[in-house]
Amino acid sequence: MIGTSYDNPKGVHCATFKGAIEKELENKLLKDSTQAKDALMDVKKIIHGLYSYLYIPVEEAPNELLKLQNTTMQQLLNKNILSEIEKILNKKTNGKSIVTLINDNLDEFINDVNTIISRIDSKYSFMSEAGNKKNLTAKDIREKILEAYFPLRTLKANNHRIEQLSSGEQRKAIIDVAYSILLANGDKETERDIILAIDEPETSMHISNCFNQFLMLEELARTHQRQVMITTHWYGFLPIAQNGRLHHILSTGNTAKVDTFSLYNVLEERRSFPDVIELKSMYDLATSIITYMRAKPETSWIICEGSDDKVYLEYILKDYNSISILPVGGCGNVVKLYQLLYSPLTEKTEGKDGKALFLMDTDLLYKSINKPLEFSSNSSSIFLRRLQIDKGEIKLLDPCNPNIYSQTEMEDCLNPRCYYEAVMKAIHNSGNSKLKSLSKKYSFVEDAKVSVLRGDDSCIRAIDCKVISQKSQIVDFAESSENKYTIAKLYREICEQSSDKVEHKLKECIIKLLDISK
Repeated sequence: MIGTSYDNPKGVHCATFKGAIEKELENKLLKDSTQAKDALMDVKKIIHGLYSYLYIPVEEAPNELLKLQNTTMQQLLNKNILSEIEKILNKKTNGKSIVTLINDNLDEFINDVNTIISRIDSKYSFMSEAGNKKNLTAKDIREKILEAYFPLRTLKANNHRIEQLSSGEQRKAIIDVAYSILLANGDKETERDIILAIDEPETSMHISNCFNQFLMLEELARTHQRQVMITTHWYGFLPIAQNGRLHHILSTGNTAKVDTFSLYNVLEERRSFPDVIELKSMYDLATSIITYMRAKPETSWIICEGSDDKVYLEYILKDYNSISILPVGGCGNVVKLYQLLYSPLTEKTEGKDGKALFLMDTDLLYKSINKPLEFSSNSSSIFLRRLQIDKGEIKLLDPCNPNIYSQTEMEDCLNPRCYYEAVMKAIHNSGNSKLKSLSKKYSFVEDAKVSVLRGDDSCIRAIDCKVISQKSQIVDFAESSENKYTIAKLYREICEQSSDKVEHKLKECIIKLLDISK
């Protein structure tokens, strides 16, 4: 983080980190503090030559930002437009470019003025400042051309000027325009790489518009490789920005501590957040999902418990682009979100929505669940299901109906061989020597129907009868929260590298329930 401060725009400012960075440079790379400061200045110049930082504060008037002649908006223009203007200005006719002709004519005029004014008093003279450039460049003229051209084009919405719109509509227009210009660029480069920073995109905006605005920002980052930074109080962004990071910076004197959390499964990770980071209730999240489902009914949702479940489901359903998967950090949150969404998604008066599957493990000590008040006797858009294995077959059972359940987790419903190999590879990579030795005395059960490690129907068996009683050590390793996510990623890698077609019975169950196609 390197930039400038308001009181010293020509200097270097690294906020909380300035002292720490200078000290590192001084102690490890350079001789003294002067060299460290000079080195930081060089770094700043390089970075400022590579990046354009576009900051859209919450308090700035949108109608000013939305003028294309605004320097902020000009930074969004693609390099080709800017270079073409400069190319025209630099094109030579009779040995001289337009820029040279303009400079020559202006120089001639200034010389005439200096000649006349010196006759009045010899101390007068129009001169360039020492160290400053003496002539106009193509870039200088280009900027003036843009300043003159773009005011001829005024942004309107339904024939109303932007300043006539509500504050929420004006705020929406900022993101819409920035997104449109960058999208219009396509693969064309901007003069510098864009860093787009927006303070509270949701401010004054109607809830129905919030989701789509955040969706566009996420698309700029994920699809178009733009760096996007936001501050927000809106909880509904969570289903969208799962590739992002949440950063918490704590300053204590001259030191800084930075904690970073992945938004891939922020609802689960929030248990480890510092106390000062607070997330709102799940109502914003529920509203966000409903808004999206109604805007894009072709998209189906799977709400699962944890990030490891999401890794498995993303791979299993990789051929189905119309499925969004959201981990919410445990069975309790799956049920809570289901109850919040049940009424609006089963209301008879509502139009066609997308579909949502709320998927839970069957824990050893599972709780019975009461079904919410029904508005529709036969809902086909929202499903709460518990994973269950019955005689080697994977089933998705309604936990609101009375059943006899046995412990079943996502890991029990995978491809048996791939899961076995993932567990063994994880043990090889991070298990202790005792566990590594034990794992070599177990082998894969070739005719295993499911990927269960526990009990008699396990997909692994001891090849040495002396270690049969020690299988729980392998099970405990695989079911440890520290290892589950790692094993999930290894499972995906092993499936992808397999030369044989990997079958997933769970995929067929989900596709049949949601009635979706590729």
